[in-house]
Amino acid sequence: MAVLRGTIKATCAGVNVDNVLSFKTSAPVGTDLADNFAQALWTAWNPVADVLSTEYVVRSVDMSDYDDPTWGGTFASDYAGGRSGSLLPLTVCAKVGWTTGLRGRAYRGRTGLCGLLEDDTGASAPNQLTSGARTTIAAGVQDFYDNVNSIMTAVSGIATVLAVASTIVDEAPRPAAIGTPVTGWLVYTQLGTRRSRLD
Repeated sequence: MAVLRGTIKATCAGVNVDNVLSFKTSAPVGTDLADNFAQALWTAWNPVADVLSTEYVVRSVDMSDYDDPTWGGTFASDYAGGRSGSLLPLTVCAKVGWTTGLRGRAYRGRTGLCGLLEDDTGASAPNQLTSGARTTIAAGVQDFYDNVNSIMTAVSGIATVLAVASTIVDEAPRPAAIGTPVTGWLVYTQLGTRRSRLD
């Protein structure tokens, strides 16, 4: 079993923006499959990119193993978002929450999606997604969620699921990362702020 880290490397209006997702496999994964996993995640992410601005461009995907620094792969190819219009500031993002069957902070994940359009917020509530924008973004996330596990599994024959990774316990590094399978998701109405985070 392995807990893998996929980093979706994109630019939005020329600014680097990354999203990190985690996966849990049912068995160890050979190093020869790392590039295949990266390409699979690139493919699975396309429906999410489609609901973002044409200024949002996926450039590459890097895959790594939280516990094995020798395992890793990359797939590089440009894929632009599918919606045109005036771009919101890049500090603004739509928030996607990933849930698992367990309680506690270590069992919840989140992803911030930048590349939103001015029309995605309303004049009376500029800090919220309109219902139409939330529905559009949710459709892309649903497509990703419905297909990512089968796409990732197909590249190796090893069952692979989207997961929330935990690498810290009691404010100290875990001896090994744990991955808890994602069982649901939510696009929040309230907008978030994109920020830089330490690994």
